[in-house]
Amino acid sequence: MSTNGKRDQSDPSAVIIQLFRDEKTGAWFAERIDLNMPNISNQLIFRQPEPLKKAFTKAFNLSLIQYLPDNFTACVSDKAHETVELPYLVLAGLQVIAQKCVNGFQHVMVYFRQALGQLQTLLMPDYRTEAHTLGTLENTAAEALLSLLQPCLNLASVELHHLENDSLHHNLARRLDRLVAHKEDLAFFTHLLQRYIANAPKPDTLLSALNRIEYTDDLPTPSNSPVFTQNMPA
Repeated sequence: MSTNGKRDQSDPSAVIIQLFRDEKTGAWFAERIDLNMPNISNQLIFRQPEPLKKAFTKAFNLSLIQYLPDNFTACVSDKAHETVELPYLVLAGLQVIAQKCVNGFQHVMVYFRQALGQLQTLLMPDYRTEAHTLGTLENTAAEALLSLLQPCLNLASVELHHLENDSLHHNLARRLDRLVAHKEDLAFFTHLLQRYIANAPKPDTLLSALNRIEYTDDLPTPSNSPVFTQNMPA
């Protein structure tokens, strides 16, 4: 992450937005947006800085503006457990780093550590390059669900009738310890996945499947869970 307004190439954030504010008018402008996926990174650099309402959709703009600083002093704001929910996209792990006003302009960096869904849906249509198809959305949700279920599947693969084997018993205990250690991560990721599905288009077949799912109430809520990381237990 960078605090000097320049992009850190090693930063793992899913979405990074570079903004500035005019001290005289109070107007916000977007300069650059980085959208980072596991195997590719898209960078959008405006030839001329764009007002937020022209760069971002109304829904994202309304969500973003409430987290921007209300003064011109240097500050850092962490909202790691809050989520921004949009159609097709859920963002989490927010941090805002604002510099003090210099020569009439205040520069601000906005980071979203996690994202689930189509990243470009936060942009106005003129700045999108990807096709927002239901098939792509389903693939994204399927990959997220696989990451969530894999550690549970590893645990369930142990044959119970072999538990008298000391080596297998130790292996089962080790897998269970890993799963317990990531309980809050799994709970937070479950929340992101549920919010993503709730905001995505749902054909009748998907709605029917969702109505059959029974969610437990004993998982920690996002407000007291740590931010989900990519390092899920094997």
